[in-house]
Amino acid sequence: MCDIEAKVHHFLENVDAYRRRWLMPTAIAGWPAVVTGGVLGAFSLAASAASLTPAAVALLLPVAWLWAFVLVRFSRGIPPTMLGVRTLGQADLAPAFRGRRFQLVAMPVNHFGERLRWCLDLVQAPYEERTVGGLLSLFLRGRSVPWLVDHQSCSVIGNSDEAMMYMSSVYVPLMSGVAQAKAQALFRRTAETLTWERKLNSLGHAIQGWAYFYLLAPDAPAHSSLVAWGAMDSRVPWWDRAALRLAQPFLKATMRETLKLSDQQLHERRQSLIFGVLDDVDAALAKGRYITGDELSYVDISFCALLAPLFAVSVSFRGDGCLYANGRFASFSSWASTVVKTWPDALVRFEKEALSRPFGQFVKTMYETLRPSHF
Repeated sequence: MCDIEAKVHHFLENVDAYRRRWLMPTAIAGWPAVVTGGVLGAFSLAASAASLTPAAVALLLPVAWLWAFVLVRFSRGIPPTMLGVRTLGQADLAPAFRGRRFQLVAMPVNHFGERLRWCLDLVQAPYEERTVGGLLSLFLRGRSVPWLVDHQSCSVIGNSDEAMMYMSSVYVPLMSGVAQAKAQALFRRTAETLTWERKLNSLGHAIQGWAYFYLLAPDAPAHSSLVAWGAMDSRVPWWDRAALRLAQPFLKATMRETLKLSDQQLHERRQSLIFGVLDDVDAALAKGRYITGDELSYVDISFCALLAPLFAVSVSFRGDGCLYANGRFASFSSWASTVVKTWPDALVRFEKEALSRPFGQFVKTMYETLRPSHF
């Protein structure tokens, strides 16, 4: 009996961890739908096999809903936040998390996700990345990436700005020595960094619309966007890759409508905003080593990550070794020559002109020297 109780105890403590580890990343919050759909599907088959009348099905349906609720609740196990009640202290992470307290959910080319990923790498946070197919989370779940999951506190933070500040509050205090001092400086928020934060958030959205204007043009080849979305990368679940390839025409048409890519005036306003911010960055770099002075800040990481997708040849799809995301997406290197050959002329010109200016050299140097390193 004690052995059975021990096994049940182990299952309840670890079931949620195994569920999150082995199922698709978006099941972090979608698991109840999976279970409910399975229970109702089984109920439908049973009702059909038993030739139940509509009235009998209506009477038994609440029972199916009850079973769905029970299974969902059972599969959740014991929340990590409650384990300390039994241990009289901070509970250890479940074994299935392998010591990785945090989980980053992102798509391959996602500049907001890249800045969070870069910061996590710099502070050597114990995290794993779950890569989802680009845009699928947005269209299927109404939720954009990235988001950060804290397994220990059961927290899900759905914005890269808030996720970075969350890390500065809950993880940086656990660091020590020189690494902690650098991390505190990295995440320090001041009136100046907040001004840049708002400016760079606008820049990020402007870059999305401006770049997609060319990448999703009516006559643009499909492979460039598919590679960027992860349709060719083994880190993305195979069903996401298959869905991206099948749905590419629909996704392209929807994105063109959603981002108003046929609006020439909007395109010009986006371009004006982008080049205005780039002028401001050049002026800031003329005064110091970094954008906000002589000390590295999350502003510098954000700016470089936001610009990186536009640096196809020198950063993102670099033939001699992709620098984007510290090279973790193997498909970016294997598809580099194909993507670069068909890269839109406007984006090719932008990169060449950018590399002749201070901001362009800053992005390239930061990726070559700082992206592979950590505190």
